[in-house]
Amino acid sequence: MIYNEYTFRKSTKNDSDQIKSLLRLCFGKFPEKNGATDDIEDKYMLAIYNNEIVAMTGILPLNKSTYDGYEITWTCTKHEHRHKGLIINMLKECEKNLPSDGNAIYCCCWHIKDNEDINMKNVMMSLEYKLKIQNHIIRQPSNNVYCHDCIYFTTVCHCTDDLYYKKR
Repeated sequence: MIYNEYTFRKSTKNDSDQIKSLLRLCFGKFPEKNGATDDIEDKYMLAIYNNEIVAMTGILPLNKSTYDGYEITWTCTKHEHRHKGLIINMLKECEKNLPSDGNAIYCCCWHIKDNEDINMKNVMMSLEYKLKIQNHIIRQPSNNVYCHDCIYFTTVCHCTDDLYYKKR
């Protein structure tokens, strides 16, 4: 699929290095330790610009979801390509490919202490997702092994996830 000057396509095994690089740029190393780079064949929808992966997202199937429904997973965009509608349009494409079985879609949206709103707030609102649980998960270095691998890590860091959902 073509969107403006971007090409959208599903991930392949050959994308592994670029996906790792994008995840490290946006989050640090903890996504890799959390399985984000395992079994990437068809796992993600990618936005390609000049032969480079600049954004990614995906929706996990029911059997791999943490929730009682589908789950949006590891969504990120390189800074210079943000605010161009990439994630909204990629998620629309992902949603179209889901079976029409009535299962909800969940998205656990991460934000750091200094950001009152989640990074994905505009995406969630545009796609008509509803807030289910604010501060769904709270992470601090004292209670989370992944904090030390986060790009925003400090000894006093603190981040939370807000859980959004969309009934279908």
